Amino acid sequence: MKLLWISSIAWINNGKYRLPVNGPGAVSGSLFQQNIIEGLEEQELNIAILSDFPTTKKFNKGFKWSHNKSSNDYAVGSFKIPLISMIIKTVLMCFNILKRKEKREYSVAVAYLIHTPYLIALWFAKKLNNNLKTILICPDLPGYMDMSLKDKPIKSFFKKVDYWVINKLLNNIDAFILFSDAMREQLPIKNKKTLVIEGVYSPNGINFDKVNKKKSIMHAGTLHKNIGIENIIEGFKLIEDKELELWIFGDGELNEYIQREARKDRRIKFFGFVSRTELFEYQKQATLLINARNSIDDYTKYSFPSKTFEYMVSGTPFLTTKLSGIPEEYYDYLYTMDSNAPSIISDHIKQILAISDKERELFGLKARDFVLKNKNKNSQSTKMKEFLRSINSQ
Repeated sequence: MKLLWISSIAWINNGKYRLPVNGPGAVSGSLFQQNIIEGLEEQELNIAILSDFPTTKKFNKGFKWSHNKSSNDYAVGSFKIPLISMIIKTVLMCFNILKRKEKREYSVAVAYLIHTPYLIALWFAKKLNNNLKTILICPDLPGYMDMSLKDKPIKSFFKKVDYWVINKLLNNIDAFILFSDAMREQLPIKNKKTLVIEGVYSPNGINFDKVNKKKSIMHAGTLHKNIGIENIIEGFKLIEDKELELWIFGDGELNEYIQREARKDRRIKFFGFVSRTELFEYQKQATLLINARNSIDDYTKYSFPSKTFEYMVSGTPFLTTKLSGIPEEYYDYLYTMDSNAPSIISDHIKQILAISDKERELFGLKARDFVLKNKNKNSQSTKMKEFLRSINSQ
């Protein structure tokens, strides 16, 4: 089966990216895609990638590349200019599809992310090949990807127009792969086939050697408002233990706020954005990993926190608010809290720190085993391969 993969992806090769990558979200999204693509190719699918590279560079020239030394991959050029960049990306992607000699040989085209240029590219590819089946992978819903959008009236207006276009284009999709079962409520799926795959994990390049623990609580990810980071900091400040530290990793609009809090309380350490391998070493050293999204916020139903797998595989216990987007099977391996109020966060941290080191270690290792055995790239890509075959046979 020949497959065209359309997305934003930063392929990691020998532990390195071709260009500087644009933040934690791009890293986690690219890791999911690379793991699935590698898993599918191990099962004899032939995949070509058409992408835009998620780089920090303001201008990036398009380039040919190959993820497996034989694939016909291309990354379109990018310009960091709102709206104009979307138009240019759309035109370049459609032009690349038009130029491909094998454009009528693809059985399936897959796009990762509900993003207008990718949806138009899928529509255009299908116009050139009537037998093509189109599949959309939905890690998030567009209305919930920027939690501070209400504070940006101009951007909010253009996003409403974009959502209207997206909803029209979604009707052309043949099948959907969702990160959360609840996404069905928000998408025009009707009687179309769906598959839920909340993520995939591959330990490539990761060192599982045991390290010495440090008395620390750790959070890593995109640092946006309204996803519980401020609550974690306020909850940590209620704990009087002078030896306990709070480590925060990532990048986003809360950078300056975190730096201010770190100056006020020397126990708070801000590390910024670091590589996956370096981040994993810190995750192993920490006493407890934490995520504190507000469980009553609608968006938590429609997403699976990307950091979940990395946290669980580290072997360090993970404390999270109980979220609708996390399937029940995970909760045997997680410490949970029903609220992200600072006082609740503080109380739960103190309760977990009171548990013996050995008990915490065993709990963390159980979580690691669960992910490695059940959510690896072979098991998840097998599910996706069978799904692709069922769509292609329709």
